[in-house]
Amino acid sequence: MNPTPRPGAPQGDKSHLLFYPFDENDYLKTVNSMKQFHDQPLHFRLPFFGFAFHYIWVHKDGYVSFNRGLKSYQFPISFPAVPADTKLEEDPSMMAIFFAHQDIPSEIRESGVYFRIENVATLENEEYKTRILEDFDQAMAGSGGFVPKFVLIITWKNMTFANRRPDKPLKTNTYQMVIGTDEINTFVFYNYEWITWITHLDNFDGLNGPAAYVSD
Repeated sequence: MNPTPRPGAPQGDKSHLLFYPFDENDYLKTVNSMKQFHDQPLHFRLPFFGFAFHYIWVHKDGYVSFNRGLKSYQFPISFPAVPADTKLEEDPSMMAIFFAHQDIPSEIRESGVYFRIENVATLENEEYKTRILEDFDQAMAGSGGFVPKFVLIITWKNMTFANRRPDKPLKTNTYQMVIGTDEINTFVFYNYEWITWITHLDNFDGLNGPAAYVSD
């Protein structure tokens, strides 16, 4: 799949591309309504709030976590969340780009979750490498001079809200999380291509009710 131009961007102007590239090789075919997450070991350190992680869980419901978290969540989401039993649950450690109960619609090909890890030093496409370095250097407060060694790209494509009424028009959201780390610091930014629904608590239109939880 090719990256998607930002709305209004000049055709052919690659500096205005919104999404980082992803393709069928990145597709997490095991993530579905039966198995809602993909567990991925990391061959590098990913520091996050004082801990260094070597594992990541990519969840269908619009977030990644670095531990098992809670068995279930009440919406609207609020933190801090205290586990009822610390032997069965853990204090959630997560990055949430659009946390809501979601489904992968079978009506649209290539819908689902995609995951890619880039080793920045080994990238052969210099234009792509330069874009990564510039994005992390310029895109957020405090990241000036930051040079990521590894970049994790997670894309949720054409996700609809859970329990959607089948007689209602299909609405989907597409968004992408980009995490960069130099094994000392970690930064993340979110790309949203389109958002047509905001809550799974409205199974008619996905618009009425508490919005999906977003945090970093």
